[in-house]
Amino acid sequence: MTTIVIDCEKQTVYADSCTTTTKYTSYDKNTAGLLLTGFSEHENYEHRIERSISGKLHPTEGVVIVGAGDKRLIDRFKRNYGKDVPCKIDSSDGNATIYVVSKRPIGLLIDKYTIKQGKRKWWLKKTRIWNIESFVQTQGFISDGSGGDYAAGAMVSGKTGKEAIEIASTLCPYTDGNVQEVEL
Repeated sequence: MTTIVIDCEKQTVYADSCTTTTKYTSYDKNTAGLLLTGFSEHENYEHRIERSISGKLHPTEGVVIVGAGDKRLIDRFKRNYGKDVPCKIDSSDGNATIYVVSKRPIGLLIDKYTIKQGKRKWWLKKTRIWNIESFVQTQGFISDGSGGDYAAGAMVSGKTGKEAIEIASTLCPYTDGNVQEVEL
């Protein structure tokens, strides 16, 4: 996962670079619940948090593309930006939330792309489509991702976007303190 902070007043986008993988060797709903809260002394699963240097923050063509969720889908979205937006969603893709942020005279123009379930057709098992929201924001901030709530709390208390993600990394196991920053 990734934690994202878009600081609209400073016109800066922040993101960490954490990628998480979890492998269950057997299923036990009681222990799986403990896994999600961070207990690691149980024997029936393997839990790894991998730190990825590549990150999920991409400045390109006058915009910043930042995403939380499936890194393969975010990378494909970035590669196809301007050609095939939004990119096609494969059945093997996970979920993702992707922001395309650009600077405008009146504030930041933010396009938010999220995946949602499409209408179910009897001949298709599963359809997923992009949901797109566009808005202009001049003040405040947006936080998203696994540590987004922790980062929002830090931002409300007066911390910078970088400090907010660093605080979120101490509270959320799916957020790391390796913060990338792009000023628009």
